Amino acid sequence: MPALPCYVDPLHEWPGQGYYQKGFSGTSYYYINYISITAFLGISAGGLTLKTITEKTELNNEILLQEKEKINQQLHQKNEQLQQAVIEIETQNEEMVSQAEALRTNHEKLEEANAVIQHQQDELINHNEHLEELVSEKSADLIRTNAELIKYNSELRQFSYTVSHNLRGPVARLLGLTALLRLDDKALTEEQVNILRL
Repeated sequence: MPALPCYVDPLHEWPGQGYYQKGFSGTSYYYINYISITAFLGISAGGLTLKTITEKTELNNEILLQEKEKINQQLHQKNEQLQQAVIEIETQNEEMVSQAEALRTNHEKLEEANAVIQHQQDELINHNEHLEELVSEKSADLIRTNAELIKYNSELRQFSYTVSHNLRGPVARLLGLTALLRLDDKALTEEQVNILRL
C-alpha cells in the first residue's frame, strides 16, 4: 500500500469516515474540502450580507412607507385645501359674473338715461332759441311801445299845458269877478250870493 499523505481531516476521521480510512487514495480530496469550506464560508458570508442588506432595505422601506404615508396625508390635506380654494374661486367667479351682469344692466340704463338727457337738452336748446326769438320780439315791442309812450306822454304834457293855459284865463277872470263881488257883501242879492257860492 502506498504511503498516505499527511493531511488531517479531523471532522471525518473522528467517526472513522475519513477519506483514506475508506480506502480512497486520490490526493485532490483535501483540496475539495478546502474549496467546499471556502465556498460554505463565502455562501454564509453572502447570506449574512444579504440578510443585513435585506433588513436594512426593509427598514428603509418602512421608513419610506411612513414618509409616503405622511406625504399622502399632506397631499390629501393639500387636495382638500385646493378643492376648497376651487370652490371659493367658483363662487367668486359666479359673483363676478352676476356683478358683470348688473354692471351691464346699469350701463344699458345709463345709456338710455343719457339718450333721454341728450334729447331733453336738444329740446331745451330749441326752446331756448325760440325763447330768445320771443324775447327779441318782445324787446322790440317794448322799445316800440316805450317810444309811443314817450310820444304820448309828450303830447299829454303839451295838452295839459295847453289846457292849463286855456283854463287859467277864464278862472282868473272868475276869481277877479268874485273878488269884486265880495268887496261889497251887503249890497249882494240872494242870487248873487248863490252865484258867489258856486
